[in-house]
Amino acid sequence: MKKALLIAREMKFFSDFEVNNIKILQSLGFEVWCAGNVRTKLWDAHRIDELGVVKEDFPFVTNPFAPENRRVYKKLCALMEKERFDLVHCHMPVGGAFGRLAAHKTKTGPVLYTAHGFHFMKGGPKKNWIYYPIEKTLSRYTDVLLTINEEDYQRALSFHAKKVVRLPGVGVDTERFGHGTLSKEELCRRLSIPADSLLALSVGEVRALKNHEAIVRAMQAVNDPSLHYAIVGIGPYEEELKKIIADCGLSAQVHLLGWQKDVEELLHAADFYCQPSTREGMPVALMEAMAAGKPILVSDVRGNHELCEFTGGEIFDLRKENGAADALKKMLSRRKEWPSMGAFNREKMKEYDQSAVEAIMRRVYSDCAGL
Repeated sequence: MKKALLIAREMKFFSDFEVNNIKILQSLGFEVWCAGNVRTKLWDAHRIDELGVVKEDFPFVTNPFAPENRRVYKKLCALMEKERFDLVHCHMPVGGAFGRLAAHKTKTGPVLYTAHGFHFMKGGPKKNWIYYPIEKTLSRYTDVLLTINEEDYQRALSFHAKKVVRLPGVGVDTERFGHGTLSKEELCRRLSIPADSLLALSVGEVRALKNHEAIVRAMQAVNDPSLHYAIVGIGPYEEELKKIIADCGLSAQVHLLGWQKDVEELLHAADFYCQPSTREGMPVALMEAMAAGKPILVSDVRGNHELCEFTGGEIFDLRKENGAADALKKMLSRRKEWPSMGAFNREKMKEYDQSAVEAIMRRVYSDCAGL
């Protein structure tokens, strides 16, 4: 049986985003191996366990230059030498770098790499461009470079990969997120807030990159006591965010919900969705909110601005001091348009349905396997 190796920094990544790709590879006759750090909190191991994949623990760390990653690289080379995989698919910067280096050293391939948003982008921090020459060099060891947004696709065309493919994100289950049974009134009861409250929602890891602070400070500027903001997720920035919320006097209006299983239900019950990140590739949570028919309030960064149109929400410039506050005011002033905004976003997400991504990935995998 042919063997495929999927590599990412965290094993959690496979259960969150790669289940469909695993199924496609298995349908093509591959035994699938997943390599990543298993020491991640709150990940649904059963999602890939049920598929019968082989899990290999590779304790990658976030900093690509850390000595721990050099040890993992040697272990990865040893695994490739031993198992002689017929296909390698790398994800994210750390997994993508060390996976491709190991595959090149051991002459393993073909090698695919999905860039889930290059660290460097138009208007982004200059310091992030240190990754540009690294990505361009590593593209020499890449048979297929897959990108998930137009900006990255256009840039990747100037790299050295044998083939560059544009994916419509990682795909969204429009059927799943298009329906929900949780009412807004019930969610308000869960949050112990008035039933007539206006409710904004964000979903994602609580870290500085996700920039929840921008919405909190915008709420302080808008000063609308009926507006509440629920944040779903956990992360290293929680304590700092709690302090910011308290300093803004919004402890009764901003709700940190932690990790939740029923995200589609929470989206269904919310009034609108916020994605104020400082960097994105093609944000899955935002696509899920749009598939749920929610108006959106987003920062003007790659990925976000590709998805957001004025018809479906508001977009703000992170560089403007009052950008988020002004956009929030406009969003609240367009309350009568929220239903039509949500309907527009739901329709737009049909282009990004997971079935479209699956069709492309099946063709890419088949070509690489010579099927």
